[in-house]
Amino acid sequence: MRQLRTVFKGLTHRSLFRKVEAKVEDKIGYIYLNSPSDFNALSIDMRNSISQAIRSHEASNDVKVILFLSKVPKAFCAGANIKEFVGKTAKDFDNNDIFKDIHDSIYQAKKPILSAVNGVALGGGCELALLTDVVFCSEDARFALP
Repeated sequence: MRQLRTVFKGLTHRSLFRKVEAKVEDKIGYIYLNSPSDFNALSIDMRNSISQAIRSHEASNDVKVILFLSKVPKAFCAGANIKEFVGKTAKDFDNNDIFKDIHDSIYQAKKPILSAVNGVALGGGCELALLTDVVFCSEDARFALP
C-alpha cells in the first residue's frame, strides 16, 4: 500500500486508486489499468496517474522493470476516453498531444518497460503498448488504430 500512496501522492479522487493501480513486487513495478465500464479508456486522470506511476517506479531502487497489465479481461485499453472530447473543436487539439505525458515518461525511463496485452488495444491503447520495449500478447490480443 505504501507504493500506492507514493504514486498517487497529492491526488484526492479515490476512484483513481481503482482505475490505475501500481504496486511493486519481486523487483517488478506493476501498473494495472482497471476501468471495466469503459474498457480502460484513458481519461485525463488516468493518463496523469499512469505518468505518475511510471515516474514513481523509475525513481524506485526496488524496481528493475515496469510492466503494464489490464485487470479487464477483454481489453488492454480502448484508447482515449472520447467522452472528454465533447464540446471541443479541432483547434482545441492543435499542438496538444493528449498522450504527451505518457510518451515522455516512457521515453525518459531508463528501466525496461513491458506490456502484457489481453483483448483489444485500440487507438491510444495500441500506442501505449507499442511504446513499451517488449509487448507480450495473449491469443485474443487485437490491435487497431483509427
